[in-house]
Amino acid sequence: MHNDIPAGINLAKGLASVRGNRTLFDKLLSKFLQQYAGTNTQLDALLTEGKLEDACRLVHSIKGVAGSLGAEKLFSAAQVLEDGLRSGVNGDVPQKRDFQMALQEIIDALTQTTTPI
Repeated sequence: MHNDIPAGINLAKGLASVRGNRTLFDKLLSKFLQQYAGTNTQLDALLTEGKLEDACRLVHSIKGVAGSLGAEKLFSAAQVLEDGLRSGVNGDVPQKRDFQMALQEIIDALTQTTTPI
């Protein structure tokens, strides 16, 4: 269960995406933490291997979930990085650093405020 709303999460937007169901929202936050905690390492590996399409798909997935959870900064950073990857940027750019920092902020906040489901 989720104890407090972590910094970087817009509760009103997140709850709106689940029609006000706080229990479901808390489960989604826990699932996000479990599923995406290692994403920064995974993204670096994909880009190092030249797998831009896979990296773009990963960032796109996180963008969708971030939007649903109300993680606005992460959503925006993912959108910018996804656009860059789609245009062929190798990912070793400020957009990647911005994305990884925004993701890590959410992961760190969730780690402190979320207990496993």
